[in-house]
Amino acid sequence: MFIDWKGLFDRLQRGVQTSQDIEILREALRGGQLTIATGERAVALGGSVQDTVVFTGDIKIILSPDNARALYRAISGQPPQISVLWERELRLVAGEENVVVFSQDGQWGIVGRFGPRVFRLENGEQMQLPFPTQYISTEEGEGLREVIFSYFREGTAILNAAFSPDARWLWLAFESSPAIALVDFQLLITKRELKVYGLGWITGKTAMHGAFSPNTPILAVNGHPDNLIYLWDLRNAPRVQRLRVYTESITSIAFSPKGYLLACGVNGNTLNLWKASLDLNRLEAQTDMVKEVKFRPNPKFRKVFDFSSQLGRFGIRSASFSPNGQWLALGRMDDHTVRLLLASNLEEVWYSEEDTDLRSTVSFSPDSRWLAFGGDDGIVRLLDTTTRYVYRLQTGTSHLSVVAFTPNGQLFIRGIDGISLWHVL
Repeated sequence: MFIDWKGLFDRLQRGVQTSQDIEILREALRGGQLTIATGERAVALGGSVQDTVVFTGDIKIILSPDNARALYRAISGQPPQISVLWERELRLVAGEENVVVFSQDGQWGIVGRFGPRVFRLENGEQMQLPFPTQYISTEEGEGLREVIFSYFREGTAILNAAFSPDARWLWLAFESSPAIALVDFQLLITKRELKVYGLGWITGKTAMHGAFSPNTPILAVNGHPDNLIYLWDLRNAPRVQRLRVYTESITSIAFSPKGYLLACGVNGNTLNLWKASLDLNRLEAQTDMVKEVKFRPNPKFRKVFDFSSQLGRFGIRSASFSPNGQWLALGRMDDHTVRLLLASNLEEVWYSEEDTDLRSTVSFSPDSRWLAFGGDDGIVRLLDTTTRYVYRLQTGTSHLSVVAFTPNGQLFIRGIDGISLWHVL
């Protein structure tokens, strides 16, 4: 269908666009034919920092803030309707960091660092982890029993956690611990018993971050300060494989919905991306950025790309893929801003321009429409990934450390004095 972009843009600039014009704009935005630029990108395209530039190919218009707001409202339709489902008091311990993860079935979550609690997403009912009653070890996990039991006995802090896709397993990372262990989560929630499987040790001092692959039985864990990513194939007798990331420190690892493994690093603000499969018996790296270690049975990890840019010397704090695989969101450490990138080539298409510190996690809604994040001011931001318009939600608390969508599309918020769940339409 032929589109008279010059005529449509002229009507936009004069504020006399029709409903048909709006529908064309919506479809063009969804299909990637149209781009809306703000801030520094708008300046590079001939506008000012306050302007919004809409362009397709060589055709562009510069909209004033008032016209841009009218356009955003017209394209977005109604703003999200948000209401609180439940609120629960949960005081943060001084220095406590972000530890909140959800099971993919949308039924369970785990929150907290000291004395972590498992909670039902349906109603916020909480359960503290009991002392282990059973222990099973793999060959590499011999000698772990007393170490793991001592963590629970002494109340060692939890650094991180991850659910397997089927919610069968829960991985826990303990503070200053190289031990790798899994909890039988189904036994925990049905019988309130804690059964632990010892997988082995890493060579670093601490296991920092972990993630399960969504489509292969792989657990990935990164160590500190050795900067190795350890991979366990959980099908039979687990064996470990290592990938080296050449960076000062790994700040985050995650699997995309298609099974790509992402590692974020501080030094040089490096992003490393691998594609995993389980059809080969040896690792074949395409670049010297990946170190090969053989094991049986093992996946093949193929390096896709490295990426560095001027993101600030303190690098990337958090990262999240959109469920549709189109977007990658990054939270920066140095200026506490949020960036939205195309996952295909890591081109930056939007960044936040805020006067407050945006220190929370970044999270996409299940339909990939919304990107949620928060700040010290207690305000949740919902970025419409199609129009790049930001809606703001007052939560009644402050210092938001976690703002995250659950698998059911509800919005989980953790502030300084508690946790809450919100319904988003």
